Amino acid sequence: MFLHFMLNFYENGDLMNKQFDLRDHLKKLIADSPLSQNEIANHLGISSGYISKFLNNKQEIAFWMLHKLVTHLDKENELFLMSHFCESMRRKENLRVGLEYAHSKHLKSLTQKLIQVCSNDKNEENKEWAYVYDWQLMSKENVNYSEDDYLKNLKGLKTKTIEMKVLLIILEMYCFFFNEKYELAYYHVNQAKELLKDVSDPFVKSSFTARLNEALCYIYLKLEDNTSKARESAFELINSDLGPNYLITGYFTLGLSFIKDSLEKTETYYKKVIEISKQTGRTALIADTKEQLYFARLYWAKELDLEWFTNDFFEAYTYKKSLDKFYENPKYLPYILLYEGISEKNKEKLFLSREYFLQQKDKFRAGIPKLELEKLGVEFKVIEGGEYV
Repeated sequence: MFLHFMLNFYENGDLMNKQFDLRDHLKKLIADSPLSQNEIANHLGISSGYISKFLNNKQEIAFWMLHKLVTHLDKENELFLMSHFCESMRRKENLRVGLEYAHSKHLKSLTQKLIQVCSNDKNEENKEWAYVYDWQLMSKENVNYSEDDYLKNLKGLKTKTIEMKVLLIILEMYCFFFNEKYELAYYHVNQAKELLKDVSDPFVKSSFTARLNEALCYIYLKLEDNTSKARESAFELINSDLGPNYLITGYFTLGLSFIKDSLEKTETYYKKVIEISKQTGRTALIADTKEQLYFARLYWAKELDLEWFTNDFFEAYTYKKSLDKFYENPKYLPYILLYEGISEKNKEKLFLSREYFLQQKDKFRAGIPKLELEKLGVEFKVIEGGEYV
């Protein structure tokens, strides 16, 4: 549609608010819809009266209501339309929810604008949200940070809303998650889930749940080797459709989770990751996903298309060159041992592959050589506190 290209201009400040009337646009969409306004309102669980007051510029409706209306009427242009609304919001609650929206969609310019508005607001809750979202932006830009300092900053904040209390627990969870302390991260996920029951705003609840599912996708795989729960979280993340990064996490999790079951599904989901990554310009992720797809193809003993993607490792493996230099690389070593263990029916190499994956705190990938060992007749007995052969 004609609005689809406009968000980049909007984010760069080249599109003036007066050039576009959101209310008129929505009125036209409703008029062109096969459903009446009342039918649309009933379908979305929104009062038709609220919609009318907003369209006639008599009242600013809640953020979640407009978001539902926009995604129903014009999903393709959601980012532009919601960003436009965020620029003109006045309700203090909407300003806070708008911050979460802009953050979840990775709209940095809009996030900064809303932070500025909330910082200058007399409302103390808005100032609190401005501080935390500004801190989130700074934390993302700091590749290396002290875990102690990160947690100290969080503990020093005094929350004024239940939503902020949940968010701070989520941010604490991220700290442990990125430092591969999955047990602690999982504990904080459950804490946040319990508190989320008291959050009333539908959009905030949905967005915070997506943040938790983003972590749970990997926690279930890496900590528990639980593909069923990981896939459940991945599908929830995809169905929430709250941003490209969430979609990428969901599809990547699904691709990885099917490596032992179906190469076709693994490839399908990984290619979705690559497609979305191209749309968002995440070139490093494209290369990483292609690499993961190749690892899966090698596991299934399929040829690699080196014209589509290659690096020194896959080139050496394909042309049967020496792999000695890759034995020093912790990323490639467990895979080399896995592939050689499978082709040679070598239990020792498969045990080593499994051990290296476990050292990387990755129970799911460690389950791949375990499966191959079981095919060779090795029996694993589960006991309290672990397992033995």
